[in-house]
Amino acid sequence: MIPGLVGALLLSLWLLVAFRCLGFSLATRTVIPWLLAQSLLLLPRSGCLAFLVRESIDPSACHAARLLAQGTDAARRTSGRNLIWRMAGVKQFAAAWLLWYSAYLDLATGQLLAPPGISSAPVTLYIQMHYGRNAVLSAMTIVTVLVPVLLASGFLLIRPFLTRWGSR
Repeated sequence: MIPGLVGALLLSLWLLVAFRCLGFSLATRTVIPWLLAQSLLLLPRSGCLAFLVRESIDPSACHAARLLAQGTDAARRTSGRNLIWRMAGVKQFAAAWLLWYSAYLDLATGQLLAPPGISSAPVTLYIQMHYGRNAVLSAMTIVTVLVPVLLASGFLLIRPFLTRWGSR
């Protein structure tokens, strides 16, 4: 977990030097260094979030809800699944979404370690800002920030319908 605690810029520079100096320069044209950096950066965050989620869930209540979800009556199974979602699923979804969103908005690893031809959304925004394209930058910023939020909100809105559809 220690490499992930040093920060995105320092970790990206270390990995860039390591891949170029240790004879893995061909790997710098792939997504391997970028994925390795993202994994190392997310490891401490995911450990902390997993601990917080695990400590906030009551295991006996979740076990009772799982037993209810395994019942023979369809209404009770649906109620059990809804209880599991409310007690544990929402927290796990929020933790996973926070991890994904922090990786999505990471500029340093995308700028330094992305292979040629691949550009992450923050890198594209940074380039637009650097060249002073304000109209394009405003629109792209709104899209870059709001689309993931709207997708997560949309999933949370249609999840009850998916649960009902899956129980039939």
